[in-house]
Amino acid sequence: MIRDLRRHDVSVIVFSHNMQQLMSVADRITVMRLGRSIATRTVRDTQVSEIVGLITGAIPGDSAEALAQQEAQSAA
Repeated sequence: MIRDLRRHDVSVIVFSHNMQQLMSVADRITVMRLGRSIATRTVRDTQVSEIVGLITGAIPGDSAEALAQQEAQSAA
């Protein structure tokens, strides 16, 4: 169904932890943590491992808050 909507240029927002599903239907993936956007990646320019790292916090992300957390951890 999502693929059919894409063919008709309809935007769809999908919330999922199913990486294979997301990678097969999405153009972009935005990772949110605690209700805030941490990072947005295009599917063609990322890998599942990067998305998982962003979800888990192993990769800090692009938001100012995430970058501040990374700097604080580096200083400790």
